[in-house]
Amino acid sequence: MEFSLSNDVVVAAVAVAAAYVVYSYLSTPATPTHAPVSKAPSKEKPTGEPEVPQQRYFTLDELREFNGEGDKPIYIAIKGVVYDVSRRRDFYGPGEGYHLFAGREAARALAKMSFEPADLDNTDISDLNFMEKEILKDWVDKFTDYNSYPIVGRVLQQKDLTLDELSAYTVLPVYVALRGVIYDVTLGGLEHYGPNGGYKMFAGRDATRALALMSFDQENLDHPTEEGLTETQIKTLADWEAKFQSKYRVVGKVVASS
Repeated sequence: MEFSLSNDVVVAAVAVAAAYVVYSYLSTPATPTHAPVSKAPSKEKPTGEPEVPQQRYFTLDELREFNGEGDKPIYIAIKGVVYDVSRRRDFYGPGEGYHLFAGREAARALAKMSFEPADLDNTDISDLNFMEKEILKDWVDKFTDYNSYPIVGRVLQQKDLTLDELSAYTVLPVYVALRGVIYDVTLGGLEHYGPNGGYKMFAGRDATRALALMSFDQENLDHPTEEGLTETQIKTLADWEAKFQSKYRVVGKVVASS
């Protein structure tokens, strides 16, 4: 009697196998594809309280400078957060197994466990599958909780956005536009513009008219024009603009929808 597997059985078998792979990845230290054999990082007991530098923004080009070469610090970013991993120079330093992650936004490469340039040079993680998302979460836990690497800043993703696209940036990172210029207000402004801040309604919006009028009226957020502003209101707006320029980094400009 000939025996044949139904599609349901095959699908179930594949699902079980995939679940086992996920478990295997999450229950053992992850090792990138084709990476040289290297000892896994362990949780260190700090010998003293190192001075934590003030957090700052890094463009991707600026971040590349912090790769450990020439005794420079070693920074690695995951999902926009920049960590100082310098104390694991034996792991991420020049010539070591994970050095290719140094000075990069490495979220995609870590999630895929890949040393391929196509993943190292790509910051997009929107297409990660379930397993890759779980692996990335495991790496974030290792960096933040297990090893407690100091956070030294955030990656500044420079790009122009439409108002619709801007509306997505209300949590991390948090963007606010003023006079058509988009600012990343995450560092130094999260307590004001973040989900629990008093100005949270400005997050992901062009707040030009609202700030000029010192108004939380939805109508002013929906129509951020300077038309009809008085001289005093324009002065108020200019003061806000100067504050933003001195405190926050520019992401890009608000552009018209195509």
